[in-house]
Amino acid sequence: MKENPFGIIKLNKGKAGIVSTLYAVYNVNKETAYPSFFEYFFWLDANTNRFLRPLVRKGAKNTLQIGNDEVIRGEIYAPTVPEQKRIASFFIIFDKKISELREKIKLLEQYKKGVMQKLFSQELRFKDENGKTFPKWKKRN
Repeated sequence: MKENPFGIIKLNKGKAGIVSTLYAVYNVNKETAYPSFFEYFFWLDANTNRFLRPLVRKGAKNTLQIGNDEVIRGEIYAPTVPEQKRIASFFIIFDKKISELREKIKLLEQYKKGVMQKLFSQELRFKDENGKTFPKWKKRN
């Protein structure tokens, strides 16, 4: 909560589940808002804090309180829905590429581990500049 002292805003991507009563769930008016655009918008801590700061009240024992009326009247500057879709699509492409790169890194790490096991068990050996095998390994103190 250090980065988001007033709360968080996340998009449910249609997955069924149970939400704690500590959280409020809202539907987006799809005539004026594209959900994925707002997911990316609120992904930035500064945007989340800027939206929630004026709406949240401190309650007893420093608890944060916000009601439905406050959330609903909160305002955000946003482009038209077609532009919102275009912006969200742009970031979706980034997310897909990042996911692909993470998978590639995972596979490279597995490959590295396999090569390390073969090298350190001497199953796989390097050769010198002349193509000759290096001498057998010796015990070292």
